[in-house]
Amino acid sequence: MAKTDTFQLTTPAWVVNERLIYHSQNGRMLDGLNYDKEGRLKVDGYDDMPALQPRSLQHIEDISPGQVSGQSSRANSPIAPSITLTFRLYCARKDFFFRRTPESGGKKGLLEWIALICDAIETTTDGLDEPDSRLLNTLEKPVSFRTLESETPSQLAFEAFLEVTLDTRHYCRGERSASFPEELG
Repeated sequence: MAKTDTFQLTTPAWVVNERLIYHSQNGRMLDGLNYDKEGRLKVDGYDDMPALQPRSLQHIEDISPGQVSGQSSRANSPIAPSITLTFRLYCARKDFFFRRTPESGGKKGLLEWIALICDAIETTTDGLDEPDSRLLNTLEKPVSFRTLESETPSQLAFEAFLEVTLDTRHYCRGERSASFPEELG
């Protein structure tokens, strides 16, 4: 793939989205998951679940220690950005947190979908399906995950918020919208 024009700030989030799209296709890791990448699906029945929707994002910047390669001579301070993407996951209550009898091959429960989603985010889409916790070298350190419970209990579904924290590669101020400096693929 040619050098990307994806912003340095957005590239790791782009990789997450592309992996969720890829792995939610038939025959892939997340087969059966309804990944609603635009977050417009109204989940109101069993046929809509399991479903994953983007919910919110948080962007935090800190000063990066040291110098970033290619830093300008104007002493433009390097930054250490962190992005947290929050997704809402819906699973039918009747499917519980996990299959009560896994050997039966029934529908997966909430914890099983969380494990699969985390693994899918950390797995390449190049046909080799290899582990890649630094998301094509867009992260300073491996992606991290945290699950929070929903504030609105439902009798139909278990709902959880999955936070995906992306500590992006460090770069200089004024370069957030610069093209990511490497090929992605």
